[in-house]
Parts: sequence; structure tokens; C-alpha cells
Amino acid sequence: MDIVNKILEQEQKKAEKYKPITVEKHLDVDYDLGTLMVFDSNDLDKKSIRSHKDDYLQSLTRDNTQLLINKIWELPTERIDEAIVVRLPKPLTVLPRAKPVPKPKPLTKWQEFAKQKGITKKKKDKLQWDEQLQKWVPLYG
Repeated sequence: MDIVNKILEQEQKKAEKYKPITVEKHLDVDYDLGTLMVFDSNDLDKKSIRSHKDDYLQSLTRDNTQLLINKIWELPTERIDEAIVVRLPKPLTVLPRAKPVPKPKPLTKWQEFAKQKGITKKKKDKLQWDEQLQKWVPLYG
């Protein structure tokens, strides 16, 4: 019986390393599955932040990420080329650009002139088929 108890204790210790996939929150979080974001409006624990800032923020991030992954697994999945894929819904949040949309560059004088005269760029073939050699050879050189 001691061996069985030891094995059970070892398995329990292994299971304690991993946190459960269910997460309890006071207030429900808001999801935007189109952009894979979670908005947590729950209050932060000030004591935990002051004493164990990194650990607290890491556990909070882990919980919110777990909620997001649980929500993604609720979406309908399909198999494409030996991979399981989920179709994400349309994003609800519009993300702003970091920089403004670039303005179109004005045409150069040559481009304006070529446009007015109808001049188009023509690519010259630099290779020619030689019947004697039976291969492509340069036109000159």
C-alpha cells in the first residue's frame, strides 16, 4: 500500500504544477475574437501588485489568455491539409495605424511628359534563339 500511496502523491504533485483550464472572474471579460483580444475590467489587487508585481501580472495574464483560448476552442473548427483550423469572426475593435496613410508621390517631370505623349516603357529582349546551337544566346556581346 505504501507504493500505491507514493505513486498517487507523485501524480498529485505533477498535477499541481499545471493550473486548471477553468478560470473564475468576478466580472465577465469582454472578447474580441476577430483580433484575438480580451478586455478585463476587473479591479486589480493593490496589495498583490505592491508585494509580488511580476508574479501577480503573470498570473493575471495567464488567466486571461486561458479564457481567450477556451473561447477560441468554442468556435467551429475544420480540417484543412492535416491541420485543424478555426474561422475567426469579424473584428469588433478597429486598431489605429501607428503612422498616417502615406500620400501618393507626385509624378516626376519625365513621367508627366511620357504620360502626355503616350510613351510607354518597352522591354527589349536580350536573348535570341540560335537554331545552330539550339540554345538561347545574347543578341550582342
